[in-house]
Amino acid sequence: MTLLVQAGDAGEVIGADEEQRLIEQVIERLTRKHPDIRGRDVSAVVMSAHHHFRGRTIRDFVPLLVERLAHEQLTAMTFGISGPKHTQPQPH
Repeated sequence: MTLLVQAGDAGEVIGADEEQRLIEQVIERLTRKHPDIRGRDVSAVVMSAHHHFRGRTIRDFVPLLVERLAHEQLTAMTFGISGPKHTQPQPH
């Protein structure tokens, strides 16, 4: 199965190899943006985000969506945010 990705404004269709190259660029960018997180951890987060979009037929924006999802997760890791915290109301 060939994955198709639309490249830029030219409307060129690219394959899985190009998508992988773009994902590697995402890893490089996010590694620079999050210097306090080990490169292998950044890579694991990006690959997990990429896996999230596996099997989707429309691939045009997958690298962009992967970068956004991974950036959110890495930012949460940096600031120690594990997601929304549910607290019990305090009695009056």
